[in-house]
Amino acid sequence: MINKDLVKLFTEAAEISSPSGYEKDIAGWITNKMNDLGWKVWTDDSGKKNQSNSGNIYAYLEVSPEYKTLVFSAHMDTVQKLGEQVKVKFDGKVFTSTGKTILGADNKAGIVSLLALAESLDIGKLSCNLLFFFTTHEEAGVMGSSFFKFDKASIKYVFNLDSSDLPGVFVYKSLGYENFIIEVHGLASHAAKSYDKGKDAVKISASLINSLPIGKNSQQGWTLNIGQVHGGEATNVVCDLVTLTGEIRAFKDQTIKSVEEKISQISQKIGKRFNTQIKFKIKKSSYIPPFNGDKNSAIAKLCYQTSLSVGLKPIFKESFSTSDANNLSGKGYPTISVSRGGSNAHSNSEKLQLRHLKQTAGFLKKLVETAMHIIV
Repeated sequence: MINKDLVKLFTEAAEISSPSGYEKDIAGWITNKMNDLGWKVWTDDSGKKNQSNSGNIYAYLEVSPEYKTLVFSAHMDTVQKLGEQVKVKFDGKVFTSTGKTILGADNKAGIVSLLALAESLDIGKLSCNLLFFFTTHEEAGVMGSSFFKFDKASIKYVFNLDSSDLPGVFVYKSLGYENFIIEVHGLASHAAKSYDKGKDAVKISASLINSLPIGKNSQQGWTLNIGQVHGGEATNVVCDLVTLTGEIRAFKDQTIKSVEEKISQISQKIGKRFNTQIKFKIKKSSYIPPFNGDKNSAIAKLCYQTSLSVGLKPIFKESFSTSDANNLSGKGYPTISVSRGGSNAHSNSEKLQLRHLKQTAGFLKKLVETAMHIIV
C-alpha cells in the first residue's frame, strides 16, 4: 500500500468516533472494507452482554478447510470521550490530533495495519486461513474478546495488535484483572448538633484507604488501585455510607487472591476499630485471566525470525497492563501481543509515525508468509 493510501485509511479510521460501548460506526466501516475485499464477515451478539451498540466483528478468509488458521485481533474502541470529534493532522511524517482530543492510534493503528495486510495479500499463494477479530470494550467494561468463539481445532496462533511500543516489540506476559467494591457503613447524624452520635463513613474510609497497600509492587507482580470514591448526601449530615471502587491486577491468579485476602483482612480490622460494618465484594464478571506466555515459545520464535527478516529489532517484554491477549490466551490459544507504534496513548498529545504504521503492515505480511510454511 502506497503512503497516500495508508494516510487516507488511517485518517478515515481515526476520525470515526468509537468510545467504549459505541463501536457501531467503526464496526460498519470495517465490515464494508472487508466485504469489499471478498472476506466472509459477521457480527456476534456480544453487544447485548457487555452493553456495546455493536458486537465483535469477525472477518474470515478461508483458503482451504484443510489449512490451519492464523488469528489477528484488534480492538475497535478508544478512550475518546462521548461526543468528541477527532480531527487528524498529518505533517508528512507524523499523525496527531488538533491537541483538543486524543488521536486514537490506540487502536486505530492496529485496525489499519490489518486492513493494509488484507489488501496486500496474494490469496492465490496462501496456504493458511486468516481470521481478523475486531473487538469491543477493550478500554473499559467487559471486554468483547471474552466472548470469542471459533473452531478451536483450526486455530494455530493468535496475534493481538495492541501495544504502543515500537514495531518489533512483543508482549508475552501481562496482568490479570478484577474489580472490587468496598462499602464502608457509618451512622448518620446532624453534623453540627450531634456529630459525636454518628459514625463518619468518610473518616473511616480515609483510615481504610491509608491502611491498604495501594500502588504497584513490581517485585511481586501486582497493582492495587482505588479509582472511585462516592458518598454523602448533604454537608450538614454525617455520612453513613461510602463506596470505594477499585481494581487488582497481577501476573498470577494466586497473587490476585493474596491481594484480595489482604484487603479483606484490613477491612475487617478497620471495621472492628470503628465498631462498624465494612463489606468487601469482588465483581466476578470483571475478571480477566493473567496472560502468561513464554518468550521461548513457537509463536515468539516466529515473531523473532520475522522481525529480523524485515529489519526490526525483536524485543520481548512483560507488561503491567491488560489487553485482549489475556482473554484469548486464557481460552487456550497460543497468543502474543504485537506492537504497532504510537506514543502518548490516551492523551491529547498522542502521536503516530507513518513509518511505524508501514513497518507494522510490512511485518504482518511477512509474518503470514513465514508462518504458512511452518504450520501446514
